[in-house]
Amino acid sequence: MSMAAMPVAGADRPVASARAVVLACVQARTGRRRAAASTSDEAIMRRVQALVEQSEERQRREFTIRSVELARDFEAQRRVDLASVRQTVGQIQGTTGAEVRQQREAIDQINNYLIRVSQQGR
Repeated sequence: MSMAAMPVAGADRPVASARAVVLACVQARTGRRRAAASTSDEAIMRRVQALVEQSEERQRREFTIRSVELARDFEAQRRVDLASVRQTVGQIQGTTGAEVRQQREAIDQINNYLIRVSQQGR
C-alpha cells in the first residue's frame, strides 16, 4: 500500500499524522517482507527436506545393493574354499591310504617271513 493511497487521519496535525502514516507504511512493508520471507523459507525448508529424503533413499538403496553383492561374494568365496579343502583332504586321505597299505604289506611280509622261519626250525 503506497503512502499516497493511505488515508490521513487528523489532518489538523500534519507532522504527527505524517509520522503515523510513514510508520504504518513501514510496518506494512516489513510485515509483507516477513510473510514473504517466511513463505520463501518454508518452501526452501520443504525442498531441503525433500532432497535429504531423496539422498537417504539413495543411500538405503546403495547400501542394500552393496550388502547383497557382499553376501554373494562371501558365498562364492566360501564355495571356492570348501572345494579347496575337499581337494586337500582328498589328497591327504589318498596319501594316508597309500602309506597304510604299504605298512600293511610290510607287516604281512614280516609275518610271512616269521612264519617260514618258525616252520623251518621245527
